Amino acid sequence: MAWKYDYVGTWGDCISIFGKYKGQSVSEVLKKDPGYYSWILNSDFTLNTKAMLTKIRLRELTGK
Repeated sequence: MAWKYDYVGTWGDCISIFGKYKGQSVSEVLKKDPGYYSWILNSDFTLNTKAMLTKIRLRELTGK
């Protein structure tokens, strides 16, 4: 399953375009629902999707 998102902003953040978080930035979703990251990684999403989410999460954790 491919994760559907759009890139926005200068930091390359993504906006979720499906599910209960539709229209919200991935960064904000990860802050509100830390379990979302694990759910994506353990679900049937593409490796590209998992890599993009990991990149966003690490950026949020390290501030880089």
